[in-house]
Amino acid sequence: MTTHTIKVPSLDKWMNYLVAKGLSYGTIEQYCIRFRIFPHTEVSQETVNLYLTEHAGQLNRSFVRNYLDFIGNKDIVIPKKTGRRKIRVPETVSQEHLEIIRFAMYELNELYGIMFDLQYQGGLRREELVELKIDSFEWDNWIKDKSKPCRLHVIGKGDKERIVIISPELATRITNYYRERLKIGKIKFTDKMFRMGKRRWWEVLKIVSEKIIDKRIKPHMLRRSRATDLWNTGKFDLMDIKNFLGHTDISTTQLYINMDKEKSLKKFEDAINEEHKS
Repeated sequence: MTTHTIKVPSLDKWMNYLVAKGLSYGTIEQYCIRFRIFPHTEVSQETVNLYLTEHAGQLNRSFVRNYLDFIGNKDIVIPKKTGRRKIRVPETVSQEHLEIIRFAMYELNELYGIMFDLQYQGGLRREELVELKIDSFEWDNWIKDKSKPCRLHVIGKGDKERIVIISPELATRITNYYRERLKIGKIKFTDKMFRMGKRRWWEVLKIVSEKIIDKRIKPHMLRRSRATDLWNTGKFDLMDIKNFLGHTDISTTQLYINMDKEKSLKKFEDAINEEHKS
């Protein structure tokens, strides 16, 4: 067994390495937890294989990949996944619960309500939501006809820009909220809309949902729910949803959508009935 004995690196150096790579706070936090239990002193192909056997999951595989890059070990390879992969049904929120939480958000704080609507309608990631600026919207075009939806420019992963559509009702609510604040100079068009980090937004949504519907709702569930709701209208194909969410690979989009199996079965029933009649 080829074993590489190394001096255990410090947690500070590991964190600095992850920060330099531009990883999110949540990912760094998870990698640091795994850093504490990884067998640093004897790193070999065998110990890596054993670690990944005892600690399954993509997050652990990503941690090991980053760790090996960190210590400069290019000899060890990440073993390929084996066996059947369990299919996870994406967590979504029912329309009834969406309306209940939405109402509670607006009752608590109008800005919370606007954030909730923007994340759901735009299918936004929470980091995209908290980075929005007032001039991210095409206000000049929308003002010409306020009965029509408004376009919103979103900067997603890898600084890729996409456009999502916001309802005229929400666009009106946003302009009403910020008009006076802009007038008195409390905020500028180039400022961020929300003085809140993604962690705080996660906490707000968690606290409100647990209190109102006795269920913890996470920001990403709003994004998944929007994708599923759009898909179930039957008006959009997977490529439409992929572009809407800003995914690079359509296989990722498939994981986001909780497809309505009952609707699919109904289509087959209708088709077979038509065949029988003919």
